[in-house]
Amino acid sequence: FSSLGNAAVPYAYSIVENGGVVHLVHVHERHLPSPIHAYDEPRRSISGTVAENELKSALLALVPTEVASQARTEVHVIDGGRPSTAILQAATRIGVDALCVASHGRSGLGRALMGSVAQSILEGADKPVFVMRGRRP
Repeated sequence: FSSLGNAAVPYAYSIVENGGVVHLVHVHERHLPSPIHAYDEPRRSISGTVAENELKSALLALVPTEVASQARTEVHVIDGGRPSTAILQAATRIGVDALCVASHGRSGLGRALMGSVAQSILEGADKPVFVMRGRRP
């Protein structure tokens, strides 16, 4: 839900064929405890809450109106985990043909300090990845 990430949504619709499906994914980032069975602990969880429904509605609001009838949209809110890992796992589970992500275009120290979800997805994906790059100042 950043202006950069939101800008990738119309691009995703531009590359899908008529009658295709676009999966919009948002990861509610929170640390997954160890052992993993402790994940059932509801602290900071959004699953099944009003917040989850609001996030799904916000994802649907990003769908460009001119393409809404050309492709089916499915929204997924993933509750927990690292965004790149959760997105790659969702892509495998869903069986997508390609991924479309946005990148701030950071390099060097900026990427080392802040990390790069897009870079992690590029490195871990077994499908084509389309990267929308942010504008440099």
